[in-house]
Amino acid sequence: GMTLCMKKRQDISYSQSDYPSVDFASADLSSGSSTDVTFTPIDAVVSFNGDSFCTSVFTNGTFFPIVRIQDWKDRRTEQPTIRDAVVRGFLYFFGVVFILLCLLS
Repeated sequence: GMTLCMKKRQDISYSQSDYPSVDFASADLSSGSSTDVTFTPIDAVVSFNGDSFCTSVFTNGTFFPIVRIQDWKDRRTEQPTIRDAVVRGFLYFFGVVFILLCLLS
């Protein structure tokens, strides 16, 4: 394995209560598109070395330091709730209204 360390950027803040786990994510760049990248947490054991996040990696790849929720594996299979669908519907509705108002003015 190899030790991977990345310096924490001081200009990026996050809520430790919302995202309590520091981890690294691997990036799947196989699509060839810079906008279609899949990031997957690797459940790394992260240590802190000054202002850097460090972990051991045992595979080749592209990695990024991340903060995440603790139960990310369970959450990725959750189905959207009715409330999520209603909120999304309202957002689409107001988006269309906004666009129409912009076009008509």
